[in-house]
Order: sequence, then structure tokens, then C-alpha cells
Amino acid sequence: MNADFVLGMTGTPIENRIEDLWCIMDRVAPGYLGALKTFSQTYGGEDEEALRILKSKVDEPQPGHPPLMLRRMKGDHLRGLPHREVKRYCDPSMPAVQSEAYAQVVRTAKAGTRSKGDMLRVIHSLRGVSLHPTGADGVDPYDPRSRKAWIENSARVLQTLSILEDIQRLHEKALVFIEDRAVQSVFAAVVAAHFNLPAEPDIINGETPGDRRQQIVDRFQSLPPGFAVLVLSPKAAGVGLTITAANHVIHLSRWWNPAVEDQCNDRVYRIGQEKPVFVHVPLAIHPAYDEASFDRKLDDLLERKRALSRDMLMPPVSESDAESLFGEAVASVGA
Repeated sequence: MNADFVLGMTGTPIENRIEDLWCIMDRVAPGYLGALKTFSQTYGGEDEEALRILKSKVDEPQPGHPPLMLRRMKGDHLRGLPHREVKRYCDPSMPAVQSEAYAQVVRTAKAGTRSKGDMLRVIHSLRGVSLHPTGADGVDPYDPRSRKAWIENSARVLQTLSILEDIQRLHEKALVFIEDRAVQSVFAAVVAAHFNLPAEPDIINGETPGDRRQQIVDRFQSLPPGFAVLVLSPKAAGVGLTITAANHVIHLSRWWNPAVEDQCNDRVYRIGQEKPVFVHVPLAIHPAYDEASFDRKLDDLLERKRALSRDMLMPPVSESDAESLFGEAVASVGA
């Protein structure tokens, strides 16, 4: 495209890889950051000093020139945004079924190899067990005994239902983000039965067509005051939707990428939101492993990534994340 003037605007300059920033800057100021190959070699690792230099090149004045990039953080500059608070929940810890399933994954991992593929499989297993040890298998959400057992076998589910009970007492609405589609369906049915709702909460995930997504959002937005729940997939519903009828966000399962998780929070944290916003993060803590529990380590990693992305334009994900999580959640645990 031929243009006399180019202005780049983005809310997420680096969503996955540092090269995202190069692509934007190469259109706005071609050649300023050099060739892509050289840029990747220089800044594509995790050298914090190199990333500090990169940040200064794009957001600080250079000799004879103003800053190339003006960065405005949403919470610092937008008037009309409500108060926002993040709450973490660690009680109760994993029940017996969940803690034993988790410990078995750790034991198997410690006896195996530490190839990248094996580490990724272990982390995937720890994520799944930390959500629910049996997933969506063998549960009838409308059978009271089956439903009760399913709820009581997961620390995160127990915490989430307790959070929703508090939200119900406040006559407010919540978004619940879950990655696993089978668990989404079971959870929606469990919520309907547990709270005696007239219908199961709607679900928005990757299988929901675009026009259908907006219909679901419009219906949720038009609900009368009172308690209601909407279940969403982080990737499918984390961008492009405004859902200010809810002022609570619950991350029943968490996405690896803090930028994606923040986009999920921003579905309710928007201009037009009239209530304080609360982001709820239930954590499944193993009673024996405690600080080495996967949820604790993932939470620590996400917070570090947020700080680095804010302070140094660090990519929100990196190749070392899996190895780091494996080392902290598995290798550091005693036999």
C-alpha cells in the first residue's frame, strides 16, 4: 500500500513472539529495527538487557527524533474505568482423589525422561488433573450423588462454586473461562442444577459461529438484574466481545499466555462498566507439595511474564516456559 503517512495502533504489540513488534514497526518505520533475521537473533532470546535496549529504541527519544512509540496503559489513561481487583483462592486444597492423581503424574514424570516432548506431556497432564482428576468422564450433572462427587473431587470446582454462591448473594453476574470443551458442558449443567437455574448457562467456544456468539452476548447483556453465568473459552471469546452485564471473571482453567488471559478480563473491564470488576483465580494446591504445586508455579510464571511484558516488551510466552514449569513443579519435588 502506498501512503504518505502511516500510523500503527495496537492494544497488544507483542501477543506471542517478539517478531510481532518487528512486523508492526517494519510497516510504520521500514528498516528501523533492521532485518528480521538479525532482529530475531538479537532480541528473540531471553536476554533482559537486550530487551531493555529494544524498549528504549522504540519508546524513548532518539537523537533528533521523538519516541517512535507512545505507549498508554489502559488502567492509567482511560477515564471511566471501574475499580478492578484480582482475588486468588487456595482453600480448600486438593481433595484425596485429586491429590493422588496429581502425585501419580509427578511420580511417573520423575521416573521418565526429560525430553521437550515428555515435559510438555507432563505439564498437560498436571494442568488437566489440577482442573479435575476425571475431567468430564462418568458424571451425570443432574444426578445429585454424581454431581456432588464430581464437585467434591476438584479443589478448583469447589472454590468456583463457592465464589458463584457469593456472586449470587450479590445479585451479580459472572463469566467463567474454561478451556476444556467437555468440562465446559459438564460445568454449565452442574451450575444449572446446583443453583436451580431455569436453563443451563450459554457456552461460547471455538464451535460457536460468529453471529451466534453475538446473539448469546446480546441475550446475556439484556438479562434483568440478578445472578447469571456465561461460560466461555479463553481463545474463542477473549477478543472482540463486550460483556459489561457481568462484573466478575472466574478463570476456572488458565491460559498459558498472560496477554490472552488479560484480554479475557477485558471483556468486562471496559468503558460502560458501572460496577467494580473482580477477577477470581481459583488455585488447586497439593497438600504435600504446596508451593511446588503446578497452579502456584503457573500463577507465579504468569505474573512474572506480565511484569516483563510491561517493563521490557518481553514476549508473553517463550520456549523455556515448559522447562521452567517442569523443573519447578516436578523436578523440585521430593520423591
